[in-house]
Amino acid sequence: MIASKYLMITCICLTIVYSFYFLNKIKLDNTAYWSGDTIVYQSIAVNLATGHGYKYGIIEPFEKYKFGKGLFNPKADLKEELTDWGKEGGHDYFFTTPGYILFLGSIYKIFGISPFIAKVIQNIFMITIGSFLPFIGYIFWKRSGLVSGIISGFIYLNHFFSLEAPGSLAVANEILTEPLISFYLFLMIIVFMYWSIKKSFITTFSFGVLLGIGVLVKGSNIFIPLLFLTYFFILIFIKRSLSLAHLSVLLSGIIISILPWSIYATKSSDQLILISTQSKPALFDGNNEYTVIDGAWHPEGYIDNPNSFYRQPWLQKYPDLIKVAIFYYYHPRIFLPVFLKKLFYAYRLFPFFKISLTLIISSILINYFLNKKFKIVMLMITLLCLINIFIFPYPVTGMPFMSQISTSGSLLTVLLTVAMLLAYRKKIIHTIDIPAPMIIIFVNYLLITLMIFGYPRYIQVMNFVFILVSVKLLMDFIKEFFSTFYSVFFTSDG
Repeated sequence: MIASKYLMITCICLTIVYSFYFLNKIKLDNTAYWSGDTIVYQSIAVNLATGHGYKYGIIEPFEKYKFGKGLFNPKADLKEELTDWGKEGGHDYFFTTPGYILFLGSIYKIFGISPFIAKVIQNIFMITIGSFLPFIGYIFWKRSGLVSGIISGFIYLNHFFSLEAPGSLAVANEILTEPLISFYLFLMIIVFMYWSIKKSFITTFSFGVLLGIGVLVKGSNIFIPLLFLTYFFILIFIKRSLSLAHLSVLLSGIIISILPWSIYATKSSDQLILISTQSKPALFDGNNEYTVIDGAWHPEGYIDNPNSFYRQPWLQKYPDLIKVAIFYYYHPRIFLPVFLKKLFYAYRLFPFFKISLTLIISSILINYFLNKKFKIVMLMITLLCLINIFIFPYPVTGMPFMSQISTSGSLLTVLLTVAMLLAYRKKIIHTIDIPAPMIIIFVNYLLITLMIFGYPRYIQVMNFVFILVSVKLLMDFIKEFFSTFYSVFFTSDG
């Protein structure tokens, strides 16, 4: 416990040092891009800060919103439309979740309308994550975790603040939700670690409240509370290490944190809204005849298409998920290609994800077969796979064959599924030494990818998990690799 306190103090100091280093590496401006989701976040946040409430529209003079250039142009008449809405006092807007907008509005209320300050705070959040990876690593894996955390923290931050890196998506200078989502996931892991030490009703309720807040930050976190409820169910009824009361307290915390927003949104819109109204277009835009092209977002299949499959009159009586099931019933040949392409498109820019999968598959197979010759062959194959990933971490333009080899996330996922089944069959699942909250985070975004569409921005928020786990597994692999070959060539037993 004393070591943990000293380590936490060290991580705080590391946050300060990293802040000076990385914040000086980037150039932040005092504008918000006039494009995409940023228009929504910035306009409602400014309206909140200036006393107009949670309203969408240009109510104040346009210059006050500090909009700058756009990464891509929205529809030509959007500014005029939002100005007209502003003359009416703004419109209620429940298409997105409120967490990030409330966060941004609070900053503007305290510091004035300053996207620059908002960006600095967001980047400090990211620096805090990287600085505390040694602490998280130590709590879960002790000394090897500490070393892994130190290495992965610097890799993570250097990757995030390298604006040209394909996986970074250059969000350091943007008004977007990703930094807040990543910080929420980081806090969730920290609070889970504390809860694991002290499983009282107070800590359980607090953890439930945090899980509910995460859903309000972004709807893509929707499965995290459900997965933790399942985790508690396992602890109660299978491992018998918790009481049923803990499950009830956790559920109460989740509901209490979400309920006020649900009541407000429902009353304001005269329709039942639990979190937001985004789920329908997201589902249909990610599951249509155009999605098979690449697995990405295709609004031309629903929201921009008046003749969409989903707009047929006879379908309207069914719930949204049933409509998607009916779509695939009528288009069975694209079912598997769509889901594989979603995985490929979403995870293709994250080499540390592929490193983690490769090492997990290798570890499971080695522990399953328990054969020294097979182990040596498997270690060599794993080494070759890792070398390939390091040489070709991202899709390679102009080299289709190498691009497919270097972005084989879909194949790795299939192999991982087979390896997990083998591990379960031989009861060696415990050899996968990855903490529960990290597994839950991964499963959440895997489900989001499969249900909606492949979107690297969704996956980017958990990149610190990929990097920390892959560095830890890589250190274990290097130790196993050299110890195995040493025992084969330099000992009498070999």
